Amino acid sequence: MYLQEFQLKAPPFADIPDSVWYVPHSGAESAFAAVCVALQQSDPVVVLNGVHGVGKTQLLRRLAFELDRTNILNFIGFSSFDSDQVLVSIAQGFDISVEGDGTAAVVASIGHFLHDCVAQDQRAILVIDDAHLASDAVLENIALLSNHISGGVRPLSIVLSGCFNQNRPLPAGIQARMRFRAELAPLVRDECDMYIQTRWHIAGSNQALDIDPDAIDAAHAFSEGVPRALGWALDSALTVSAAQREGRISAKSMGRALAILRGETPPAGKMPADAGPFPTPPEMPSAQKDSVVTPIVGAPSRLVITNASGESAEIDLALGEYTIGRAPECDIQLESSHISRQHARLEVTRDTISLVDLGGVNKALVNGDVIDRQVVAVGDRIQLGEFVLQIENV
Repeated sequence: MYLQEFQLKAPPFADIPDSVWYVPHSGAESAFAAVCVALQQSDPVVVLNGVHGVGKTQLLRRLAFELDRTNILNFIGFSSFDSDQVLVSIAQGFDISVEGDGTAAVVASIGHFLHDCVAQDQRAILVIDDAHLASDAVLENIALLSNHISGGVRPLSIVLSGCFNQNRPLPAGIQARMRFRAELAPLVRDECDMYIQTRWHIAGSNQALDIDPDAIDAAHAFSEGVPRALGWALDSALTVSAAQREGRISAKSMGRALAILRGETPPAGKMPADAGPFPTPPEMPSAQKDSVVTPIVGAPSRLVITNASGESAEIDLALGEYTIGRAPECDIQLESSHISRQHARLEVTRDTISLVDLGGVNKALVNGDVIDRQVVAVGDRIQLGEFVLQIENV
């Protein structure tokens, strides 16, 4: 609700793991340097460790953005896989054609792929995000892939990103293979001003955010410098500020926002004397109400695709099928490692538009729910990776 109030193109503090939102700070730059050194030296296993919400995935997105074409990156967001399922997912992510059935066939195919990498002067990098969710057995089986050597070269490095601590220590087999454990530290208080204003600028503002230093102090104390929680505090404070028409983040609006986040009763707010009441939205005619929630029937339509930066593109839809994925042959190509080569399919008929999930690692969501196949309507929110798709009537 505050985007128009502050003339922004996108929410500046949303938790979006995209390299465009990356803001360098001491903890992030130190961790990034350690990962890069380990990869340059062909270390078999690299660990990127940090608490939840500190920005590990975003740091890895930056890594993916900066790698040159001699590096083949496979990014897997860990799910509840067993060892065999992980190997299949790894093969799919590297676009490896598996010849034969069973685990041995998958491992052999991965080995042939790594041999070809050496022959072509290329290097494979396997990134496992949320690796702390995997069992010790799964992690150690993944690490065994790094034993492959061809022509005296180790063609695969594995980056394990996760929250490893006393409650979830690293398996002994991983520790024996790693030289670097890159620790991603939170923001210190002196970096918060720079972080806030940089994100504010990326979101499209031509002016600095007017925010009380005491509000920043409170947000940093609440979040302990963890960017995700800091973003929650700032986003909530902007919403409170817009509702009260302050035009800035005061210490008082931050206090109300933090009380809400903590589940406490916030102090009573006060509207400016000249603000006047909020206008009551006009009642929609019943036919217009129906069009928001019912499937399209026989109406010309278009697909609006919005990326993590808030940029959007429109595609006019005709009758037929549209494959969506990162493969060049897809009808709608989305460039992201969160998107499978063949991720989903839109089926447009005279009566309905249906979304079909094609079985990739990251499932298609409609209005927040995982789907296999679902009729979609005007107003439904389709989520594919970091992309949001919506149907509109023309």
